[in-house]
Amino acid sequence: INLYSKVNINTNTNGLLNNNTNGSLNIQSNIKVGTWNLGLLYSKIKSTQLNVNIIVKPTVRYSKNYLNLLNGNTGESEIPYISPFGGIFELENANMNINIDSKLGIVSVGILDIGIYNFNIKYTYDSVTTVIPFSVYVLFLFKYDISGSLINYNYSGFSQQPNIDIYNGIFSIPNSYKNIGINIDSSNGILSFSNNVLVSNYIIPVTYNVSNLFKTNNYILIVQPYISYDISNIEINYLSPYKSNKPVVNPKSGLFEINLENSNANIDNNSIDSSGQFIISGLNIGNYELNIKYTYNQVSNRIKIPIISKPIFYYTNNNVSTVYNRIFYSDAPTISPFFGTFTINNQNTGTNI
Repeated sequence: INLYSKVNINTNTNGLLNNNTNGSLNIQSNIKVGTWNLGLLYSKIKSTQLNVNIIVKPTVRYSKNYLNLLNGNTGESEIPYISPFGGIFELENANMNINIDSKLGIVSVGILDIGIYNFNIKYTYDSVTTVIPFSVYVLFLFKYDISGSLINYNYSGFSQQPNIDIYNGIFSIPNSYKNIGINIDSSNGILSFSNNVLVSNYIIPVTYNVSNLFKTNNYILIVQPYISYDISNIEINYLSPYKSNKPVVNPKSGLFEINLENSNANIDNNSIDSSGQFIISGLNIGNYELNIKYTYNQVSNRIKIPIISKPIFYYTNNNVSTVYNRIFYSDAPTISPFFGTFTINNQNTGTNI
């Protein structure tokens, strides 16, 4: 097997190798850009000649062969990787508001109507051209300013209306969500949640279609279990126990957890039973916040109940009867803890107490 240049071209042929045993032709990475017209000769008593044309193209690589723009905006692509450098960039079948830097390959886009613009980028080096498909997507605005809702089980709800800049499109969600009580107004994008949506976390893909151009955003819905106690705050005496009533929960059979902030008292999950009834005791004087978490189907609802632990203070007889112009001494009150301070409120002017 002999490898030879059939056409006399003044180009370095380094990088072209042949295997004289099996006839394979290997093109190495160091071959120069260009067009190679080669002849391969296979001889055994007689000879057969085969012409081989090899085109080595320049390398051009964009990390993304597309550019996304919002309606009314302009933009530019990145600078592509080019090897070898020094060729010329051109556009083929591009809109007149789409241009390219002939040396660096940066695609610049002016104001375009909403739509998809497909064209080719051509990079030519030493009369050899590489063609790269490229697309510009001019998208409409579509987003929910608040992209999620939190509702209690057995309660209904609605999303906000999304923010859009083109108003003749159609909103949609997959039918699988409609089957579980989640629906959408196709004209304005407002999601509605019926009161029978089960407790869970939902990621709802909402699609807005304008003239067969689609944009999808995810909307988060959390349906949490309901929990409510018949108290909004607790006042207890120093070191005294307190036992709550059972809460109202829906659905039932969830898991209760409890903790008390800013306390060294032994308040843990052993202080609350499976019905949600809890007992607290041993609190020093101060303000606390009781945190109760109710979890069902891996979704939790949390409530906070303020607690005030007050010192114990009372007289055996709070009603005093005495005679005019005599000195009266009360009994010592019952107090706990000791070493507090006594003051008198609402004292009448001129009295000596």
